[in-house]
Amino acid sequence: MSLSIKRIKTLRTYLVAQLTLIRVFKPLTRKVVLPVASFWLFIYPVQAVENKNIDRPNILWVLADDMSPTLGVYGDQYAETPTLDQLASQSTIYTNAFANAPVCAPARLTLMTGVHATSLGGQHMASFYRLPDRVKFVSEELQKAGYYTANIGKYDFNIIPETSPWDQLDTNLMATGWDSTDYLSRTDGKKPFFTVVNLFHTHESQVFWQQTEMSRTGTSGKNDPSLFEPRDRSLLRHDPALAPVPPYHPDVKAVRVDRALTYDNVTVMDGLVANILKKLRSDGLAENTIVFFFADHGTGLPRAKRWPYDSGLRVPLLIHFPKKYAHLAPTKPGERTDRIVSFVDFASTLMSLAGVDAPKHIQGRAFLGTQQSASNGHMYGFRDRMDSRFDLVRSVTGPRFQYIRNYMPHLIYAQHIQFMYRVSTMQVWQQHYDDGLLSKTQQTFFQPKPMEELYDLQADPSQVSNLASQVQYQEKLQRMRQLNRTHILQSRDLGFIPEAELQRQHPDMKFYNHGQDESNYSLEKILAIAELVGERNVKNLPKFKASLKDKDPVIRYWAAVGILALGDASALVIPELEIMLADSAPNPRIVAAQTLCQLGHCERALAVLLKDLEDPQINVRMYAADALDNLNTGALPVIAELEQALKTYQGKVFFARDTVVADFNELEEYRKRAFAPSIKNVLEKTLQDLRSHLDE
Repeated sequence: MSLSIKRIKTLRTYLVAQLTLIRVFKPLTRKVVLPVASFWLFIYPVQAVENKNIDRPNILWVLADDMSPTLGVYGDQYAETPTLDQLASQSTIYTNAFANAPVCAPARLTLMTGVHATSLGGQHMASFYRLPDRVKFVSEELQKAGYYTANIGKYDFNIIPETSPWDQLDTNLMATGWDSTDYLSRTDGKKPFFTVVNLFHTHESQVFWQQTEMSRTGTSGKNDPSLFEPRDRSLLRHDPALAPVPPYHPDVKAVRVDRALTYDNVTVMDGLVANILKKLRSDGLAENTIVFFFADHGTGLPRAKRWPYDSGLRVPLLIHFPKKYAHLAPTKPGERTDRIVSFVDFASTLMSLAGVDAPKHIQGRAFLGTQQSASNGHMYGFRDRMDSRFDLVRSVTGPRFQYIRNYMPHLIYAQHIQFMYRVSTMQVWQQHYDDGLLSKTQQTFFQPKPMEELYDLQADPSQVSNLASQVQYQEKLQRMRQLNRTHILQSRDLGFIPEAELQRQHPDMKFYNHGQDESNYSLEKILAIAELVGERNVKNLPKFKASLKDKDPVIRYWAAVGILALGDASALVIPELEIMLADSAPNPRIVAAQTLCQLGHCERALAVLLKDLEDPQINVRMYAADALDNLNTGALPVIAELEQALKTYQGKVFFARDTVVADFNELEEYRKRAFAPSIKNVLEKTLQDLRSHLDE
């Protein structure tokens, strides 16, 4: 309730009078004065933030990178995690906790906003767009409510805010804990805090980079990859011979060593958690702090990270409630809950614990506190552009089954992502495929995808037996297919608009409002044609052909993708594709050029792709580079031009994660620096393949 200035002055005068009466008539205080004062305080409620802070919990997130539930408490007998197992005995153990994306930045964006990254247009890995004015980080919402907020370590939320939502920010990538000195000196401990401690030690890179070398650059956050050294693979705590190897990976020494290193890193991280909890106790903060331990997505090994399988989305989640807040816990200490929770639910849950009303745009459901609501029984995952490679995958996970919809099934799973191929597992997996040494299950990753996938997570936890075509599962398939479609429409999923087109229409890079406006974004119409792509059926060719003339460039784009996916059958519309080479929108133009060149009509098509490779918009350049790489030997006539294009990207290194970029023009330059290495990697791979062909 807001108070007028006049009422506040009246209340102040009254309270002064009451205090005078207390001193004069002390014996009557309890019987007369206090009841009257209480009455007036009811009539004139005042927000006393400091008093409220006494009862509001501190909240600490300990957030590990790239980690599935590889803890002893989750039944993993290969794991050595004494600290976290002990913490679990004093916590609620969540057995169905998920990231909504299988890669860090989009997952963390969803985590910090309570809005699916797909609704914000921030679902692509390393996109660096802007938030709309109404959507704030949960840290900023808690700041406004009187919380002190801190982020320690990794700072990668896929957007660059215009102002910092943190009171304390330390972006040292290899941070090992939180120094609460600033908090205690500024607040004297009388203000609640929300702190995120990010532990990078379990990150994918730590399988091939020497982790001690990554801290050389101090706390600037601008870590230079040239300082990183190869990981010493000879000293292992975990025995590779005992490492669990999933059936989709070849069971060879390199794979086992990678898995042993991954578990070693988890054990290192476990020791850091011990230090963090010890520091919390020594600072006298433990009894007032609710501690969350979880990871930003599944393990960092191939076919887990970057893929919305269970291995890429399922994470550990332990929540410890001190005695003071035990009444907020959903279970007794050490007990488990099978409630499905995902990152989109965390922001509303934090605000519920802190007594802050969640804004109406929040999409998640609070699972703790005064505002908690029932689970909907499913979680929704997504995969879009991963670094320099384009894709569109959506998933639905329930208590037992997972459904996956591939909207670009003509693309193989194992698109070449330079960072992923630095892991030995990926290198040896590819080599074994090239040499014909893989089983049928292991070959699947190097082949085009099915339109739909359905897995029984209890019977098939590795997800190698796709049930989508089996008659007895058709009812389940249809139900989960509808859940996926409904979620896409209700959440106003922006993933169906190509990045370049989205930025072309909205150069301010605040895309959320566009998605919410049905008059601007005909999602149902777009989705209808996108769903046809996966069928790869020539009967849809007339529909695609007619849609090439649609006034909406997004419809034209999906029509072109549908034709590309038909392979040789697309030759039936060569005249229409040649017209598309002059399309005003870049994405349908590039897809048409790629299709024509794959059909042998390369001269004009290659000229279009080379021109788009120099487009002022960085997203257009990346899409053109990807199309050229997909041509394989079709790009041989322009090998000299590609060599020249590569020179423009030489020497460009980008690893920084700036914390605030307020100027719009500065943000665009930032994005160009961010994407330059990705384009460089694609061009290098394209040229390497072309040179190999010439050498044969």
